[in-house]
Amino acid sequence: MNRKYELQVKLSVKAPLISSGGGDAVRNLNQVFYQTASGELALQHSHIKGKLLEAMLELQKYGCFFPIIDLKSLFGQGCSKDEISIASPESTFLPHRARLHFSDFLLADKSLNSPPDQHRLTKVCINSITGTSKENCLQVIENCFKSGDIVVWSGVISFFSKSEEAALIAKNLTLGLKWITAFGGSKGSGFGRLESVTTELYQADFFLPQKSAIPESHDGISLHLEFIDDLLIGGITRGTNFIESETVIPGGVIKGSLARFLNRLCDTVPDTEAIGLKNRNVVDHFPLLTKYFSALQFSHAFSVSTAQEHRPVVIPFSAVKTSVGEERDAYFDIALLQKPSLDGNNKAPVFQVNWKNSGFLQEYFGWASCEILNKTRTAIDPKTRRAKDESLYTFQYITPFKAGSEKEKVKWIANLRFPDLEPPEQEQLFGEFIKAIHQGWSVLGKRGSRFSFTVRDSLAQDVILPLSEVAYDKDIAVVALQSDALMFDGMAIAAHHQKPDLQSIYNDYWQEITEHSCDLVRIFARQKFSGGYLAKRYKLYQHYYPFILTEAGSVFVLKINNREKAEKILLRLREKGLPLPSTITRRVPENREPWELCPFVSENGYGEIRINQPWHCSRLMQVNPEGAGL
Repeated sequence: MNRKYELQVKLSVKAPLISSGGGDAVRNLNQVFYQTASGELALQHSHIKGKLLEAMLELQKYGCFFPIIDLKSLFGQGCSKDEISIASPESTFLPHRARLHFSDFLLADKSLNSPPDQHRLTKVCINSITGTSKENCLQVIENCFKSGDIVVWSGVISFFSKSEEAALIAKNLTLGLKWITAFGGSKGSGFGRLESVTTELYQADFFLPQKSAIPESHDGISLHLEFIDDLLIGGITRGTNFIESETVIPGGVIKGSLARFLNRLCDTVPDTEAIGLKNRNVVDHFPLLTKYFSALQFSHAFSVSTAQEHRPVVIPFSAVKTSVGEERDAYFDIALLQKPSLDGNNKAPVFQVNWKNSGFLQEYFGWASCEILNKTRTAIDPKTRRAKDESLYTFQYITPFKAGSEKEKVKWIANLRFPDLEPPEQEQLFGEFIKAIHQGWSVLGKRGSRFSFTVRDSLAQDVILPLSEVAYDKDIAVVALQSDALMFDGMAIAAHHQKPDLQSIYNDYWQEITEHSCDLVRIFARQKFSGGYLAKRYKLYQHYYPFILTEAGSVFVLKINNREKAEKILLRLREKGLPLPSTITRRVPENREPWELCPFVSENGYGEIRINQPWHCSRLMQVNPEGAGL
């Protein structure tokens, strides 16, 4: 089994030095020094990684590494949009993730994090013909350190390896770091000259908790994740060069992070190998965890303040805003209204899609909003080593701090349900899971953001909302999605070349999964496409076609036809999540599992629901006390 190693690195750099992070400049400054979300000056991990890779590629040309090391394995390799666009349906395009993980490099002397405001440097561009300054080419740079001073930056490069290989990797990385001449911007003008490098290799220490048996009264646990780094999850593309992070961490992302960690811990190559009985390396160390890994059900992780122990509830799409009263009294629910209703000012209520701000309701339902941090970068031309033309792009990260607060931390809570097993096997499975995650599981997300975690021995309950003022009709079930769900086969519907009847499509789904014990009365739902890389990675269809998901927050009002039967089914769906429709599952060959061809399964946190929440009744009565019902 591999162990996690950390290479502690200290870089002594001579000022002046500028390492901008692409954030917004301030008045009278064109370039400001990059700061982390906590306000510390830093050299970005991506910059350190890029400079080190550049140096090691140069050294490799001259045979400086013996034995020859695989730089692709250490530093990773992505797949460009062009590669994805020409991919055939039979091919699988997976980016090669790096073994090395770089932290941001922070100042060793923390007292230097607050530079004087008057430190500025100016630069001009020279006209090559006249030899004089070009017009409109004056640049003002934030100068955080006195020119000539030596500034020490400290960071960590971590990786999984066996002891003999770890020493070799550390030696080669040290050689590569010493080959670098300068860091940051304006290197051609003498900025950021590297004076010296010191490194020290450590084996990371981990301690297993004393308690290893899962309580018999619980069928799952909750994971509380606190992030050290800024986080980029998923990616909502706005235009061609701006990617906005999602704020909810999908269960599939957590599960995928754990799978990659198990492969690296157990020395499985490639680390994208599925965790199953065919993965012999992981089986040898964690037999039950490997056997039942696909059956582990990770919910999505929702953001809350660190003091909160309950998971938030998604704001339902049946919630509306009126023009009556104060903000806390302006939100109501119309899921159970028989017909459209006007507010006290004879105005139609406004649905969520048109709300300008929902901060009060977000807090009411238990959510913590995170600070946003933009990072603008550019690709580097390998020949000129300058910014590549037309290759500027921006990532919008979320930080582990609450928006509008004085650096109040945020955490994410996810539930994990284990499969139903006999007590001895259940206890062994839980023990293997606890043993595994405490041996170095610490990165997640597109940029490998570091996190710490705590484990609670019970499932996290929903945030406590005020009790309903009235009871639900016994023949009504209001189902609200807490996470996106794949509820119909979009390609099969598109084949009919007709405008889809969503009422009929959703009614067919609910009748199927409730075994005709419920009928759909009304819906408040939105849909979205999920394609691109996912549609290439998971080849459910013969040709490219994106998945069509029903968004979290969608509400379905069901009429119960067979109460005894419906109660049992709805309770099971409440615990296990919504299954895929038969129109999707019948596309899966007999020798494959649904999760292998479709990522949107309940084991990955999709299709989580809540039924008959107090909100739907209590808020309804304030709008139209006589309008409730079907």
